[in-house]
Amino acid sequence: MHIKTSLRLASALLVLALPGTAMAAQGPLPPPLEEEVSDVAVMGAPGPHRLVLAGGFGSGGAQIRDGEDGKFLGTVSLGGLANIAYAPDQSRIYVAETIWTKGNRGTRQDMISVYDGRTLNLQEEITLPGRVFMVPRRTNFSISTDGARAYMYNFDPSASVNVVDLASGDVQVVDTPGCAHAMAWGRTGFAVICGDGSIGSVDTAKALELKRSAAFFDAENDPLFEEAAIDPKAGKGVFLSYTGVIHEVSLEDAKEVAAWPIQEAAGLELARPDDLQLAWRPGGSVVSAWHHASNLLFVLMHPGEHWTQKEKGTQLWVVDLTKREVVERVPLKTPVTSVEVSQDAEPLLYLVTEDGGLEVLNALDRSEKTSVSNVGSVVPVTPMP
Repeated sequence: MHIKTSLRLASALLVLALPGTAMAAQGPLPPPLEEEVSDVAVMGAPGPHRLVLAGGFGSGGAQIRDGEDGKFLGTVSLGGLANIAYAPDQSRIYVAETIWTKGNRGTRQDMISVYDGRTLNLQEEITLPGRVFMVPRRTNFSISTDGARAYMYNFDPSASVNVVDLASGDVQVVDTPGCAHAMAWGRTGFAVICGDGSIGSVDTAKALELKRSAAFFDAENDPLFEEAAIDPKAGKGVFLSYTGVIHEVSLEDAKEVAAWPIQEAAGLELARPDDLQLAWRPGGSVVSAWHHASNLLFVLMHPGEHWTQKEKGTQLWVVDLTKREVVERVPLKTPVTSVEVSQDAEPLLYLVTEDGGLEVLNALDRSEKTSVSNVGSVVPVTPMP
């Protein structure tokens, strides 16, 4: 009996000793890992080649990329059919958006969400009395050249523009009957395009009254593309009609300065508002981009009949606005839906292709810089210096 008990005790002691023996053979345990401290990534210093790619309804967010190499830098969340704009110094990113308290229903909330331009952290929300709810257009939402005001096109319950003091959050509503969009000019003004073929302008430093021009385009038979090319500092805009007439407009003075057909500048037959005429016409989502310093206009063109304004561009026409001359017609390997250009001495040209790619060119010689696939169906937005 004592022998069996002794054997059991010896076996138990051996089992207990084995783990210790194995641990001793392995040596001392490694030191404990240092405690991790969470942080927030910060984007590099802002520059003229920072690019925002904003998606439409259901996209979830806007991509921020380095235009030089296409590198992905971050994402800003977007509500339904949101508009996005940079502060002139890129210290803030403004998103005009709409959400509902229960996701797809409930109480509607319209606001401008303000994000830090480097950390992309939400800073504040400014309540809006309403905003237009449509496919995002860059001309629907804009920032004054000093960064003090935002202008948001509203259609609740009728056409108007919300003038937002970005420091205080105060909102004034300016009625713009029969007119659309909100294109900033200078420190205190915005312009709208009207359904009777005129342009309207408001200087918020004076009376909040809409000054309108005489009609200068045929809104029924040859309308203007909504995505105009704007120079806020100069207070000027370049508008294209569906047939390709280039309208140079003073936003501040609310008047047309010049009008001439793009085909004439290329030595080609003019396009007419004719369903049966095949001619070169502008088309796409964002159909033109204007490099202000060189006064070059980049236009997406395609061969088609009247009312084919949504067709993608198969050529990129480079127009010298000073000489009123098409200086180059660049064939596009893949049809392009949208075009944008940076506003610096070494400008980059951004082309969004129909298959969801991004092509980056040197805007001055049109040489290829880089390309990125699968960016989606997006609208390119660049900072205005």
